[in-house]
Order: sequence, then structure tokens, then C-alpha cells
Amino acid sequence: MAVCSFAIARKDDKILLVKLAEVYSYAHHWSFPGGVVELDESLEISAMREVKEETGITVAVGKLFESFIYGENDISIFEALYESGEIDVQESELSDARWFTLAEALELPLAYDVKGTLLKLV
Repeated sequence: MAVCSFAIARKDDKILLVKLAEVYSYAHHWSFPGGVVELDESLEISAMREVKEETGITVAVGKLFESFIYGENDISIFEALYESGEIDVQESELSDARWFTLAEALELPLAYDVKGTLLKLV
């Protein structure tokens, strides 16, 4: 089982989402930035690192929003606030990254159970 950490990164009234590249089963679908936690890394540090690596954005990770098992993955999703940076997409894993309002995000083709998490933000 993989332990994974993701961030609901906010900037004003928008949420940062990433579009998954061809290498994933949910290619061309949007998700929260995040990924597998490295050895000796906390869930919070992992979420910050993954946001930075995938998007170039620096965030401050706050409280745990939710955690659950999805398939063979132990998922933790944290609240996060934008600190600095401009979007610079990690093209080996992603095809796009953008800021969306919640209403815009709910209209996108979403990966995994991202829609369920977004609906909890309403």
C-alpha cells in the first residue's frame, strides 16, 4: 500500500488543480497536486514538496482535511495556502496546472474522487 499526500491549495477564491499526463490511468483528468510520501518524510512535508515539484508553487500546509483508503493507496489531503510562485508544470507527470474557482473545478473532468472532496468544500 502506498501512502500518498495531496494539497487543496488555495489562492484567494481559487483552488490549484493539476491535469494528469498520459502516464496515468486518469490521463487528461484534473486532480489535486500530490503524490507518494518519501521515506522519513511527514505527510505535511510531502504535500508541500509535491505541490512545489509539480507546479512550482510554494504553499503553507495547514490541517488535515480528510484521509481515506482509495484502492491500494492510503490518501491524506491537507488544506494549504498559496505563499509564492508562478505555475511551472512538471511535464513528466502533468499536462497542465491552473487555478480554478470551486464552481469551475466542479465542471472539469476530475480524477479519482476529487469531486467528492470538492463537494465537501461547499
